[in-house]
Amino acid sequence: LRKGVCSQGCVPLTPLQPRAGFPPGVSGKPSLLTPQGPVVASGQSLTLQCRSDVGYDRFALSQEGRQALPQHPGRQPQAGLSQADFPLGPVTNTHAGRYRCYGGHNLSSEWSAPSDPLDILVAGWFPDTPSLSVQPGPVVASGENVTLLCQSGSTKETFLLSKEGAARPPLRLRSKYRGGHLQAKFSMSPVTSAHNGTYRCYSSLSSNPYLLSHASAPLELAVSGGQDKPSLSARPNPMVPQGFSLYKDDGAHVPGLPDIIFQNSFLMGPVTSAHAGTYRCHGYYSHFPSVWSAPSEPLEIVVTGQRALVQNGYPLSQSS
Repeated sequence: LRKGVCSQGCVPLTPLQPRAGFPPGVSGKPSLLTPQGPVVASGQSLTLQCRSDVGYDRFALSQEGRQALPQHPGRQPQAGLSQADFPLGPVTNTHAGRYRCYGGHNLSSEWSAPSDPLDILVAGWFPDTPSLSVQPGPVVASGENVTLLCQSGSTKETFLLSKEGAARPPLRLRSKYRGGHLQAKFSMSPVTSAHNGTYRCYSSLSSNPYLLSHASAPLELAVSGGQDKPSLSARPNPMVPQGFSLYKDDGAHVPGLPDIIFQNSFLMGPVTSAHAGTYRCHGYYSHFPSVWSAPSEPLEIVVTGQRALVQNGYPLSQSS
């Protein structure tokens, strides 16, 4: 996207005329996003996607402060949607900046209102590598106060904190000089399961906020307890005759993967009176095996054929 240069397959455009041709109060503005996330490493491939629920025939991309505006034909990945992909890699410092995209129709020279801005940040442009630590520690209970500390010995005015897989732009704070280092404290209070994940921090200059240092080493944050408790069930059912095989299943919700159920089956058989009782299960993260979730709701297993059949402390029946 250098001045006067357009990537392959696109057509340089004159300045756009947004909002023309739409009824009052209707902008028809598309959405601009990137599958890689807003922070990309220098040299990495980058693709921006302009999408809309309006059936546009073409899309245009603009980068703030630059004149070349590539135009790509729209395609329909599914009914009611139109989209165009803008490959921009391998990434250099010229790709860092603020982008917007527009939608248009082939029979009109008018364009939609611009999309909301998307900031692309290029990491690895500065040689320094900040460090990232967490207080009170990488494993905390839901509801606790957590602070992520980013610091560097290099002279940079700002620090940024990004979460792996997050669509939102990184958090940005001005640095402060403390203890011989420039640092920034990112407070997350109180934490919930939504804060689970991998974090990295970067340093940057205020004169060019889109160019970043190398990423810090990744930091894993695990939040235990709260609502992340698994469920417990039994097959064939909680009341089984002696001698039958019994399975226990736990299905644990995993933050960020709402459509996937993780489960484990526990074979208990052949069942005897010793298996009767109350059961609960817990889940844990593979990278933090010592941290357990809140327990599931209790499951009462009743084994028939015993001399005395008891549930929750009360006799239910007597076997003959």
